Amino acid sequence: MAEIYMLWHQYWYIDDDGYEEDESKMLGLYTSETEAMEAANRYHKLPGFNKYPFDCFGVSKCMVDQDSTWVGGFFNPDAVIYYIIKKNIDLWNPEKKLPGAVDSAYDMEAKQIAKRIKINHTVEQLAEIIEQVCFEEFGWKHDTKYCIEIAEAIYKDLNEEFREK
Repeated sequence: MAEIYMLWHQYWYIDDDGYEEDESKMLGLYTSETEAMEAANRYHKLPGFNKYPFDCFGVSKCMVDQDSTWVGGFFNPDAVIYYIIKKNIDLWNPEKKLPGAVDSAYDMEAKQIAKRIKINHTVEQLAEIIEQVCFEEFGWKHDTKYCIEIAEAIYKDLNEEFREK
């Protein structure tokens, strides 16, 4: 199979709400890694690109005529992880918001937790992340043990969703 090399540029920034986000651009496809790196050198001299370090450029080898992404179907694991966390955080209701509070009541917290967790984290690791986010967002003084019950629920749902079928 033939190979091509994809050149991309990615950098991280803090959005208006104080959350870390990334910006990625696919810049071109090349017949060799050398060609892709030469293009990166050209791009790095251009306005916008030149204000970021050269290591924001990356090259990935791709195989032609071979499926490489979405091979499991239209499935976004990040969105599934966020949904699982949001559902469980809303049920847990850590700040005891009024019943019927708007659906966005814990969006920011769920997004921050979702960005930090991996599907292979232990219950204890999940509890630590939840406690950290709640401290940052609410100024909590609770210890990690307070978050074990919600971590167990999230852990259970993640394992059900992502286990081998």
